[in-house]
Amino acid sequence: STLLPTLGAANVLTMLRGLAFGLLAGFLLSPWPTGGLAWLPALLYTLAIVADYLDGYLARITNHATVLGANLDIEFDALGILIATSLAVNYHQLPWWYLFLAASRYLFLFGIWWRKRRGQPVYDLPPSVHRRIVAGFQMGFSSVVLWPIVYPPGTTLAGIAFAIPFTASFVRDWLVVSGRL
Repeated sequence: STLLPTLGAANVLTMLRGLAFGLLAGFLLSPWPTGGLAWLPALLYTLAIVADYLDGYLARITNHATVLGANLDIEFDALGILIATSLAVNYHQLPWWYLFLAASRYLFLFGIWWRKRRGQPVYDLPPSVHRRIVAGFQMGFSSVVLWPIVYPPGTTLAGIAFAIPFTASFVRDWLVVSGRL
């Protein structure tokens, strides 16, 4: 709530995550690299995940935790999952339907917008530790599925196992914001 004179190291680190996601998105335009470069997409996304953990920690220990930082963190988490999953689908590591899970946050926000536009009530989500845990596991899975040493059908079966709690989390949150729960 206080305006700080600088973005702070944590927000700079978050912006570097955005840069990593931009680089990762560039891989969508080409086939999976070969040789040692095949590890680059996984490395970029893994570094972004580590930075996701560190930016929040850095914000707290430097007293630079801000609304901007929290919003950037949430948006970059969703963008990273979308890009990494799109890349995994492009590399045939995951089935096409996994893209719906990758777009869950955006579909959720669209649903909220649609309810508001139609004059229907939208209720606030209470804080939840589970939401961050499920998202963290999804990000970790998205990183592993980009490793060039894992392949379908193992990645597909693991994808189903990770899809269930991820989907359940969004369904539960939708039931809350729509007033059904």
